[in-house]
Amino acid sequence: MKKPHPVSTSRNRFNWRLWFALGALTELFLLYVARWWAPSPVTYFLAVLFLPVMVLTGFWSFKYFRVVQLNLELSRRADQNLQELSHFFETATAVSNLTKLGEDLGTLTTKLAELLDVEMCGLFLYQQGLEALIAPAAPSGMRESRLFNQMRLNQLRFGANASTLIGRVFVTQQPTIIEDCLHDLEAGQLLPQTFGYRDLLLVPLGSGGRPQGVLMLANKRHGTFSGNYDVKLSASLGAEVAVSLENTFLFEQTRQQAQRLDTSMEMLRQVSQALTATTVSPNALLQGVAHAVIGVSGAASCLITLTTGGGPADQVIEVGEGVDPSVHGKPLTHVSPGLVTQVVIERRPVFSEDIQLDGRFPLDPLAQRYGWRAALGLPMFLEREFVGTVSVYF
Repeated sequence: MKKPHPVSTSRNRFNWRLWFALGALTELFLLYVARWWAPSPVTYFLAVLFLPVMVLTGFWSFKYFRVVQLNLELSRRADQNLQELSHFFETATAVSNLTKLGEDLGTLTTKLAELLDVEMCGLFLYQQGLEALIAPAAPSGMRESRLFNQMRLNQLRFGANASTLIGRVFVTQQPTIIEDCLHDLEAGQLLPQTFGYRDLLLVPLGSGGRPQGVLMLANKRHGTFSGNYDVKLSASLGAEVAVSLENTFLFEQTRQQAQRLDTSMEMLRQVSQALTATTVSPNALLQGVAHAVIGVSGAASCLITLTTGGGPADQVIEVGEGVDPSVHGKPLTHVSPGLVTQVVIERRPVFSEDIQLDGRFPLDPLAQRYGWRAALGLPMFLEREFVGTVSVYF
């Protein structure tokens, strides 16, 4: 929030020069009258009496203008506090309405930047599985948004440990102020200088003793960061943000679990229909299962293999929905899908976010031929005996 500058008080300030000039001219005029124009005891008395009257008038006039200045300053501070309070409630409303992390965090960081009088504001949230602090959205006010998108997985991803500045704030849960980022080594390693930050305030986000992330504030618009006002206000807002984030995460987890449950139930229903349908061969049953898996998951392909032995070379492709039908009934070595080979070796589920770039599956021919990315491989057991695999590709 842009804090208003003090209004000009020159009109409400006592003018000592004008008071002295008018008083001196009046005193000279009275002396001239008393000595040359109309000399008398009365004019002499008025000339002498004017001096203390002038001094008293100047004193009380100064006091009056001082009171007027104080009233104006108090009025200005009241207006400023009212604006800050209104911005605080706007930010609190935005925090309470936080539902979608990707969209609402941009609006939230903008309001926080206005309220805390900074140019840049960003959130680094803790990812438990990755043990890292990641910025889900570009900090508000960042000059290089394209650079942010290019460097998001590198510079804006920090380990949740004391090896980095943001990680140390997260671990210790202590705010940190850096007044001169250009000459600070740790701040120079934090973000590229092209982002245009000068000073930093890092505040931990936590709820109920559970750390959620770090709030980053940069480039104080007026003055410097205060360890009293800025840190306390940022900590209070950070606590509110942490509570809302935790509620949002819980809501999102509940929604995803409900969706997974619905998907699992639908898959079980379709698989059950495929298994209970009137078929003439086990291969038709497996094709029905593959159709059900693709229909429910939206996958591009489903590959089912049955084993004739214990090794990867002993796998035979029984069903290959979404691939060349000529591979049906062929040994696994005919196409050599790396995912199936890995499942046979590990005898447990195997997942890859990008099978073409995954080092476990070098030069997977099926992935390169059909342009698949994500893949999930599952082993099949019958009475604890390994009988084959189910592979789903996206």
